[in-house]
Amino acid sequence: MSMKKVIIADDHPVIAYALEPVLKSIGFESSLVITDLHQIIKAIKTDTPDLLILDVDFHNVNSLDVTKHIHTLWPDLPIVIYTMHRSPVVAKQFLAVGVSGFINKTTDFETLKEAVLQVMAGKRYFDNEILISMVNYVEGSEKLRSLSNREFLIYYAVVRGKSYKDIADEMNISINTVGSYKTKISSKLNLFTKKEWRELAYYNGVIQQFD
Repeated sequence: MSMKKVIIADDHPVIAYALEPVLKSIGFESSLVITDLHQIIKAIKTDTPDLLILDVDFHNVNSLDVTKHIHTLWPDLPIVIYTMHRSPVVAKQFLAVGVSGFINKTTDFETLKEAVLQVMAGKRYFDNEILISMVNYVEGSEKLRSLSNREFLIYYAVVRGKSYKDIADEMNISINTVGSYKTKISSKLNLFTKKEWRELAYYNGVIQQFD
């Protein structure tokens, strides 16, 4: 492979600089690390790279909008998202604006190299964890659509951590009725623990954090 140029945009420079030797081993001799996404357009205009590796989380900058803008200006520039996000909702949003790859930062470097090589060959690459979560997202969406409006409101309140009493007070129903709804919802979703409920909610964009 001929020597190529890469821009790594990440507001954690330690992570970004750790990628340089990994990428150099597969032909990226020239690399530029950017920690402020406001600088990215100027950097690409100054010296257009062969690959852009981009984190999702930047302070006070909408990285999705920036990615869409970059893809509009440089439609042939491969963009790989390298992030801690596992949400298929986030992955689908970036896929829709033209990224070529979506890789979780917990992925080992050998897999990262494989992903970059595939992207540079004109293919798309999503790591296994993201692919599984996207499948679960599709299946989960069907499950959530099976809930009635009231069932979904109760489901939403539970995954946000509200107590039965709070839900009962807000919806003007008894605590026993909340419990009955929860049993019915669990049966429809085929999920019976709060952790399972929250995981489904996270992978479908209902809540933003899951632990």
